[in-house]
Amino acid sequence: MPSPDAAARHTGAGVARRQAHHERMRDERAREAAAGDAELPPEDDAVEMASAAQLLDSVAEVGPNYTLLRSKETKAKRRKRQREDARAALDGHTVLSTGSRLEIFCDSERWYPATVMAREEDGDGRIAHQVEYDGYPDRRWWHMLDDERWRAVAEQAGTGAGGAAADGDGDAAMDRADGERGARAAGDAEAAEVRPAPPPVRRGVRRSALADALEAEDDERQEEAACGDGRPMLAPHGPALSVQLRRVRLRLREFLATQAAAGKSVPMQRTALGLHPTVRWTIRFGKWLATTRITAPRASRWHATERGDARDEEPTVRTGRGENTVYVALQHMKNHVWREIWPAMPDDARQYWRLVTKQVMSLYDGGGGGMKDAAGAAGRAAGREAAQESASHGQSEAAQRAASERASAVASRRTMAELREATTKPCTKQHLFQVGEYQMQDTQLMEPFEVNVAFIMNAYLCFARQTGHELPPLTMGDLSIAADELLRGLGGAGVMTEGDFEALIRMEVTFARKKGEYYACYEFGTAITPDSDQMMRIGTLAMVRLLLRCGSFRACYSKLSEASAAALRRKVAEPSGFAGLELADTGYETLPALVAACRADGWVLDKAALDRPLFPGVDEATGLFLFTESFDVQRLCRRLIETGRQLGMSRHKVGAWSLRKDACEQPASAGDGAVAARVLGHRQVNSRTMNRVYRADLRTRDLGAYWMRRDALGSVERAPLTSLSASRVPEVGGVRGFGDLPQACPERQAARSDAKVAEAVEEVASARRKLQRRLGVALLPKYFKASARAAGGGEEVDEYEAAQLRLRHRKGEAESDAVEAHQLRLYKEGQERLRAAPALRMAMLSTHAWAPRSEDDAIAFGLDRRDRTRELRMLRKLPAKLQGSILRVGALHVLPTAGTPAEVYGRVRRRSEDICILECGSEDCAGRPSIEWPTTVARFEERRCVHCGGAVRLRWQREPQAENAAVEPLAVGAAASLGESFRETYWAWYNLSARAAIGNAAYAAGAAATAKASASEAGDAPLLGAAVDELELDDETVAEAIAALDGGDGAPGCGDEADEDASDHRGASQEV
Repeated sequence: MPSPDAAARHTGAGVARRQAHHERMRDERAREAAAGDAELPPEDDAVEMASAAQLLDSVAEVGPNYTLLRSKETKAKRRKRQREDARAALDGHTVLSTGSRLEIFCDSERWYPATVMAREEDGDGRIAHQVEYDGYPDRRWWHMLDDERWRAVAEQAGTGAGGAAADGDGDAAMDRADGERGARAAGDAEAAEVRPAPPPVRRGVRRSALADALEAEDDERQEEAACGDGRPMLAPHGPALSVQLRRVRLRLREFLATQAAAGKSVPMQRTALGLHPTVRWTIRFGKWLATTRITAPRASRWHATERGDARDEEPTVRTGRGENTVYVALQHMKNHVWREIWPAMPDDARQYWRLVTKQVMSLYDGGGGGMKDAAGAAGRAAGREAAQESASHGQSEAAQRAASERASAVASRRTMAELREATTKPCTKQHLFQVGEYQMQDTQLMEPFEVNVAFIMNAYLCFARQTGHELPPLTMGDLSIAADELLRGLGGAGVMTEGDFEALIRMEVTFARKKGEYYACYEFGTAITPDSDQMMRIGTLAMVRLLLRCGSFRACYSKLSEASAAALRRKVAEPSGFAGLELADTGYETLPALVAACRADGWVLDKAALDRPLFPGVDEATGLFLFTESFDVQRLCRRLIETGRQLGMSRHKVGAWSLRKDACEQPASAGDGAVAARVLGHRQVNSRTMNRVYRADLRTRDLGAYWMRRDALGSVERAPLTSLSASRVPEVGGVRGFGDLPQACPERQAARSDAKVAEAVEEVASARRKLQRRLGVALLPKYFKASARAAGGGEEVDEYEAAQLRLRHRKGEAESDAVEAHQLRLYKEGQERLRAAPALRMAMLSTHAWAPRSEDDAIAFGLDRRDRTRELRMLRKLPAKLQGSILRVGALHVLPTAGTPAEVYGRVRRRSEDICILECGSEDCAGRPSIEWPTTVARFEERRCVHCGGAVRLRWQREPQAENAAVEPLAVGAAASLGESFRETYWAWYNLSARAAIGNAAYAAGAAATAKASASEAGDAPLLGAAVDELELDDETVAEAIAALDGGDGAPGCGDEADEDASDHRGASQEV
């Protein structure tokens, strides 16, 4: 039987029309292809020269049809407004946002529509609203809405008097009680004087918000309305496009400014409609845009640091703009900017812009007039300069030719490298794989300082690796947690984890999303289920742990009286911030008992928590939860990058997209391409979509299984030996600032001898000399600026202040460049050591071995910790040696929460005198009495032994510990003050992230200045992880250390029974 498709025939008149259309399109494409190969049009007599300075004055930064939003509200103002709103709402006061529409019942017994224009907090804590009545744009009145009679108006409602509400007359409106707060006397004469009269509009006419917007737009564009029909109309642009077009206009003004400074003119083409730039001048602007740059990107310096990258040559810092950036700018010029500035541009300018695009983009594509020709032109120019320089020194013609050839070759290579660098993507993120995600999760589960942020980051790490979503504005009510009884009633079973514990919690998150060409927002549901065989790493438990930390479950208040529960709810909802749920406030004896009560209650959320953000904001200064806002997406992305940097990864290769790539490659590697596409929100699956969604990496596939007739182990969990985790260098994460650079390192010396800094220093000295001459003194007095201004030297003072500001900026830039260069050098050196030591690379793939525990114990883990963000800030104010010593013994309980550097040191000294003594580090002074604590920071840094002049070290009193303990004991009182979970994980955190917390300098100084624990205190136990702390160890030493820590035969993560299960699904995610 023939196929139905083979028998199908298309008939009808539409077939001929379609064929004719296809023929016309083919002819048009042929003409365009032929025209694209043509050369630039010859110059003609219609070209006129215009002054670049005059043209600069005619180019405005924005067009009349641009929509530029107001400056973004600062974070401090936003949080202040949100605190005021939340506090007023808790007290039952009226709070309306700026721009809200409402109607106020006036003394004339009429409802008048108005708009809220501003707000202020009154002396009694209530919010006073400033409103503007419709029809009175120049007058505003302040109202205390708690004392007024008012009602809210929908945005789509009309704005006429009496027509904005649903009921038409005032008598019916008076009966409405929605949003009303009392009534005022109708005969108040004083109020009648300030109340506006009814606007002169016809009653009952309903006007939409769009009608008002169009009318206001007509009023603003009277000048445009007076233009003739020959001038093209300007379409209004949205805010996003307006920002991009404004950026192109700014670059155009910069180019015209450089042309005007050089005294050049702009060739303009004369047409019947006026003048517009010639195609050659537009090409010149496009090439200037492609070969210049304001700020030098640092990501390109990190290219080619690992074997297997695109190029093994030394990377070149990009000096021009990227290929994609220039192409987008050309499209904006073609579609909008040129027509808006020069209306004389022809209607059909395809040939014009085809030539511009071809000539400009050829810089990146190579070929005729492209990259090679540009490099040759740069080389010839450099050769001519070198030949002239050689001739000026009286050298022979052969020497001049040799110098010219050398300079030409160097300039050509440099230009080629710069143009090639502009075609790369320096910020491409790489996959983390399971081992990288586990390492990032370890840093959050062990965090002793910024605990509340760590709760959010741990929950998001688990949320993103299952859903692949960015941080959406979700509320706690969008999360549904399945009860255990429901699962068991439906025949569901939990997931078995290590230790034969069962994970039961499942949840679903619902969010609204508009993706692609949807005409409405649809709700999508994503399931979150147990995703690990280790209970501490399961994503569902991380989400529940965050909710419990925020006091979001109903069972948290079940043991309290009604008054105590209300007080706890007020404490949680405090607008200034919430530190986290404390066990003493709940009435339960233990944290596992609290978790068990929440489970018995079915994980029901408290009513007050349903509208709170699922990922609440956190105050950076105090570490308190802010339920008035969601965690900022940009801050979350920066935090992810910073976490990877702390671990020693390249910060240009790790980020939020690393998690999203891992999330979609999991189903893609299993053959579920459609599911992988939907993880990132794609509507349909095609080759282009799948190439963007995931990358097929054969490094993670066991191809030898096919030859051995085994099942292929195609798992993305098995990280390759060139992954981010395997190539991390912990020393890089410890370079926090310029102070972490060694005194003798070349980067520090280069920053001190920077030419721009020296030039700025000379400018400051010159400005100071002018002020000295103005005042007639050899040394400037204390208040010399005021004296100089009084003597008529205001210009000299301004010059001096500008020179000082320029010096500070250039010093900061030089130090920042030095830090970046030092980090890059450490990273490259670390990569060489990792290549030479395969066992060390395997050690970098190690993760923490969490003890097996039940689901309730895993949820309760870490809830006993108090957030110590303020203590971290105070720690960094101490001397470097004292910082490192405090972290070396875990004595975080001696840190205060506020104070100046001197006050912080004084408080730490008083708290440490009973548990820490100062002694000489020399063996010659053994047995001598302890040294007295210095009273000031300067004396502490200068303190030496009075007998031998040796360095002073700190000996802390340690907690008693068993002789066979695997870690050093903590300082006395640390575990009791900081929690039992702190004792379990502190040393693992110290080896993983302590460098990044205080920097390499303080870390090394503290380790050297801290006396080791005595045999009675620690049993001479080695510090966990010390075997992989230094990267200078050879393969044999590292392998022996790993074998000693692991208890096996030297293979990381494989104990004595490793051979029993050769297909461990964790792959490279070994544990130490």
